[in-house]
Amino acid sequence: MQRTERGAKQATVVARGADRLRDAAPRHPASQALRDSWAAPDHTTLLAYLHAVAAARAQHAYRDWQAVQARDEAIGGIPWRLLGTMASDGNAPIDLTAIGAALALARRIAGLGLYVRRGEAVLPDTLLQEFGASPNTLYGADPALFRTAVAYAGARLERALAERPATFRRRYPFAGVAIALERALLREIERDGCRLLDRRIYLTPLQRAWVSWRAVRHERRQR
Repeated sequence: MQRTERGAKQATVVARGADRLRDAAPRHPASQALRDSWAAPDHTTLLAYLHAVAAARAQHAYRDWQAVQARDEAIGGIPWRLLGTMASDGNAPIDLTAIGAALALARRIAGLGLYVRRGEAVLPDTLLQEFGASPNTLYGADPALFRTAVAYAGARLERALAERPATFRRRYPFAGVAIALERALLREIERDGCRLLDRRIYLTPLQRAWVSWRAVRHERRQR
């Protein structure tokens, strides 16, 4: 609980600093150096992202998967939405919120043990109740709970990949690479038995290189 409160306080301080930067009244030297560039059209979106991070660190529970998705769309979706705007080259902005949200969920599921130790909520109450668990009893929960969470994250990645705009897929294949890497990580976690709380699985550098190469090759074939 103390870690969660400390993290929420730190995120709130950052968000307040961003608010002062928006109002042209920064105090920190780094913020003062960014004063001129902060007046970009997307500064409001960046502020929303910082406030979303503060809210997520202070959140102790999520009612259902819809609430989890709203969190992921803020934390993961906003940066990718900005990326879609920058990649539009003056045309209609490309909405990449679904990709960012799916990646954010996959990374949180993969690092579940870390978030649990911090006291941050990751899984929705509906999933916990389905398996007779609670945030305080996760370490003794049914392993099927974690398998369900990993499977759901994988399905979200698959859906985001399928719904990706064709124009973005052709010009910017790195989105496909990012999704492929997270999918490969989730598969490794599944092969390990979805033991998310007592260990953290990583892809080796060789695995990452192989998955990335195959993803880029696949993207080029889609052009």
